[in-house]
Amino acid sequence: MVQPLAVTDYIDSLAIAEQEFGIYRNNDPAFFIEWCQNLPELNTIDHPPFRLRSEASIRLELEDKNGTIYQGRINSLVLQNNLWIVLVESKRTSFSTELALPQAIAYMAANPDRDRPTFGLVSNGAYSIFIKLHQGQYDFSEDFSLNRLQNKLYGVFQGLNRLKM
Repeated sequence: MVQPLAVTDYIDSLAIAEQEFGIYRNNDPAFFIEWCQNLPELNTIDHPPFRLRSEASIRLELEDKNGTIYQGRINSLVLQNNLWIVLVESKRTSFSTELALPQAIAYMAANPDRDRPTFGLVSNGAYSIFIKLHQGQYDFSEDFSLNRLQNKLYGVFQGLNRLKM
């Protein structure tokens, strides 16, 4: 039996995620417009469809293009259709969202429906970044920060509202 490898131990950079899962970053601005165009206005009934699984970690296994099996746990995960939200130690904003991007992309690559885009959000509570993965290509949104003069939380909620469809 093949011993699964821990995602957090082996997928610790975007270069490794690209190599192991046969994906690459698409820098074309038209590739990932969903996070910033046609954003709906928000109202109080827009967020109940999300289901949060917290504290009870979720175990995932995925296989790379060479047949290596990776295993990982997500501490907080919200799923809504093809939207994965990975919260990175949301109680400790000192953990960078950049460190979680390769892990989130690895988990998103496990999605069996490759015909539809998969979206993700990585957040540590103070900083948030959206991810799009589609047909072996990925890209990121801008970094949404709560620490700017103009708080970007409203933009995060608008993006979530747009991508949950």
